Amino acid sequence: MPGLGKTTLAYKVHNDKSVIGHFDVSAWCTKIFNQVIGLKGSFNEDSIDNDVADKLRKYLFRKRCLIVLDDLWDTATWVELTRPLYTIPSEFQKGSRVILTSRKKEVALHGKCYSDPLDLRLLRSEESWELLDERVFGEERCPDELKDVGDKIAQKCGGLPLVLDLIGGVISRKEKKEALWLEVLNNLSSFIFKDEEEVMKVIQLSYDHLSDHLKPCFLYLASYPKDKDIEISSLKDLWSDEGLVEPTALKSVLEVYVDELISSSLVIVRGGRHTSCQIHDLVHDFCSIKARKEKLFMMRTFIRMLILTRSIQKREILMLNTSSIWR
Repeated sequence: MPGLGKTTLAYKVHNDKSVIGHFDVSAWCTKIFNQVIGLKGSFNEDSIDNDVADKLRKYLFRKRCLIVLDDLWDTATWVELTRPLYTIPSEFQKGSRVILTSRKKEVALHGKCYSDPLDLRLLRSEESWELLDERVFGEERCPDELKDVGDKIAQKCGGLPLVLDLIGGVISRKEKKEALWLEVLNNLSSFIFKDEEEVMKVIQLSYDHLSDHLKPCFLYLASYPKDKDIEISSLKDLWSDEGLVEPTALKSVLEVYVDELISSSLVIVRGGRHTSCQIHDLVHDFCSIKARKEKLFMMRTFIRMLILTRSIQKREILMLNTSSIWR
């Protein structure tokens, strides 16, 4: 799930004084080979040649290193980035550490060596309010008359730190009056999407990394009401019925589709054995907006038209407005 605070947590660990003092070299890596060595010259990042790998080995030899690889998207990148490091003798491996952050579970599992990946969860109700309270008031005390509405705002953020931070920024700039906070509570989505670029680019990045065949299946989730548990078996049937997957697709193919969505962290698994799932309200808003922009959905007051485009063929499916009725 984007916005859970993976990068923030890694940043705090990387910059902790006790951690910094433990390592000879520490680097926050996006352009890994230039940053980790600190060279003035630059290398072609599209190809990791033997010369670069050799310079890394020589520089890191007998040094205790902490390297953060933030926001990796595929296992191949992990292999290429760490290949020079793991050819260094065991003295390096014993004392050095690599921190990896990723939205994709298979990348995190692929990169694990001595410990299981830390799977960040959504915040609980009390944690959400604590974060919002700290964002708005800092060390000051929240007035009693704002606690109730503030707690309701926190709950509507769905436990996602990114949203809590954005909304905290909004209400921190407002007067500390209950009426103004109620305005935010009653129009939460509009306040979030006033900063649409910030919110959208976080989810957009995950969306861009979905397979092309999976994108319409993901956007289809917006046809479900917010906060509804989606039965995965019926979802797969609907994907087939609506033409999002080939009618002849094997059940195993549909299972792969579901597994890919779960691995992307864009959907939240509910129940044991992956029997149902759900999407965060913010992700639901993204799906709705993206589907309209790509002309997959046409929203009307009482009916929803789902227009699915596959190759040159268009199909129209009439659905009842899910805000009032769900079958």
